[in-house]
Order: sequence, then C-alpha cells, then structure tokens
Amino acid sequence: MSISASTSVAALPVPVAKAVDREVRLRCFSYEERFGAMAVMLEALDQCGCWMESREAVSATQVEMLFATRLAAADELYSGLVGTGVEMTQESHRAMTMLCTRWRHQPEDASRFATIRVRLEVNFLQVPEVEIGFVAHGLA
Repeated sequence: MSISASTSVAALPVPVAKAVDREVRLRCFSYEERFGAMAVMLEALDQCGCWMESREAVSATQVEMLFATRLAAADELYSGLVGTGVEMTQESHRAMTMLCTRWRHQPEDASRFATIRVRLEVNFLQVPEVEIGFVAHGLA
C-alpha cells in the first residue's frame, strides 16, 4: 500500500501561527543613565526571545520601542523587564499580568504559536538635586 503525497500532507496537523488581536502598551521609567539602561533592556528583550520591529528616540529623555514576542514568553518578558530595574506604571503591571494569566488559564484561546506586539515607552528621569543633597548628607 502506498501513500500519496496529498494523503500524507492532509494527515499531519499543521500549526498555524495566529496573532493576538491587540497591541500591548507598556510605560516605564528609570533614573539610570539612558545608554547603560538601554543596553541592559535590549539584552533582556533578546534573552526573552523578542524581535525588535522599531526603536525610536522620541526625545532626549524618552525612547519608544515596538517589538513582538510569543505569548508563551509573557512570563519571561515580565520578569525580564522588572529585572532590568525600570519602574513600570500600575497600568503596565496590570497589562503584563493579564497576558500571563491569558497564557496560563486560557490555552484554547492562546496557542503556543500566538504572538503579541508590545509598544514600550521608557522615560529617563533625573533625580532632583534637592534629593541628591539629602542622600549625600545622610538626611534621607
């Protein structure tokens, strides 16, 4: 008995990569020096399996990145971002928690091939000189 090419192809399940229908927007800030913090952040995103679509310096103190990753890597992305030392807004923490929850508790809705797009806005802030003086004198 021989199996034709059309029969064998039809019998194998083919995973279909489908994208999650929304883009997640994350906002965070850092008091670290911009170029050092960006190097750490880009390394963390690379370790999480993200692929960068665009990166733009909006101003001298703000960078915006658009990247994609697998929904299955939401936990790694969340811990990677927190591990870089940036502070995320409450809304951003909530969005990442929703992604992690969706992946864990709704597997029929989120295949392991599903991808998400993330728009990450990073603001680099400076510590006010008044606070620096208190810390330097041990008054904080």
